[in-house]
Amino acid sequence: MEEHLENWELQVAKQFPHRKVKTLVIDISGKSVCITRFFRPLAPPVLLEGEPITEEMAARFVSMIPMIAGSTLFPGLFDIWLTCDQVVRLLSGDSEDHAVLLCCFLMHLGKKAWLLLGVGIPHGPTAYVLTREEEQHKFSYWLWDPSSGQKYSIQDSFCPLQKVFCLVNDENIWVNVQQEELPWRTRFDISHRSDWRPAFGRSIGAPMGSVQPASLDYTATSVSATQLLQDRIEKQLRDSLMKWRKTARTLWNRYCIAILRKLLPALEHATWKQQNLSTPDHIQELQHILGSHKMCGFPINLPYTNMEAITEAMKATGVHYNESPDVEFALAVYVHPFPNNVLSVWVYVASLVKRR
Repeated sequence: MEEHLENWELQVAKQFPHRKVKTLVIDISGKSVCITRFFRPLAPPVLLEGEPITEEMAARFVSMIPMIAGSTLFPGLFDIWLTCDQVVRLLSGDSEDHAVLLCCFLMHLGKKAWLLLGVGIPHGPTAYVLTREEEQHKFSYWLWDPSSGQKYSIQDSFCPLQKVFCLVNDENIWVNVQQEELPWRTRFDISHRSDWRPAFGRSIGAPMGSVQPASLDYTATSVSATQLLQDRIEKQLRDSLMKWRKTARTLWNRYCIAILRKLLPALEHATWKQQNLSTPDHIQELQHILGSHKMCGFPINLPYTNMEAITEAMKATGVHYNESPDVEFALAVYVHPFPNNVLSVWVYVASLVKRR
């Protein structure tokens, strides 16, 4: 098996030297495993009691697990892949680990899904999930970015994927042998041998038996601990903002803070339906403030890793640079708990200047 895959990889490398294809990877115990054994349908966690989980909700959960480059997680080692239960337990993984987890969730939700290896913006060489949907006897293909939870049509000019190298699922590994590697010019029908060359065929089949567990265990995250963390983040960010404004007094607009606090949970729920965050309701809520003040600011959302990452993200907005003499500030924090201590952190920061 290993010999067959190494020979196949060599043939691909001769024909397309820059198209990176993976066949064998190392698991956490140091064993060499065929990549196709990392796929099996797995049920995603329930995010809202009594509400069925959707693909968007599953993608949202995966995107809120912190992403770490494989070389940081296992320095100096080969390409080590984690199984889904390890990703959910360690609360970290690289782009391939996240993509495999999302792929297993989408397979459970009845989707035809593949892991897609290629090059994207801004991550460079990375992994995505490709799904196929049938509408009126025609197939349409969709790309899921596991780091953001966003879904794109393959034809979309905003799609982050730039080069398509190979597709993988539990059945086979296919390398793109078309001249084109731009997604909107690539033909995704894997049954065409002239477009996609499979690693396994009649003579040698894909290995059986998945390395994934039969199911994943989920535990509820403590709501009281989340609330304590939320208060701590807000206090620290407020102190940091005042510290960055060394030469001026920092005034807080309590009314605006109350509105922002009310808005943040709605922004979290909007991502579960992939709605645009600048919905009319959002602007409507701020209308009263916008009538009397010029407001400059925006919401930031990131998975919880540590305090430094959140402080850095807020500092990068530059909202604290407003030197106007009568400037006021508003800052609100919301932490949304997902199962297994996966946390989504929202920070809304804004500066306000009274209209003359």
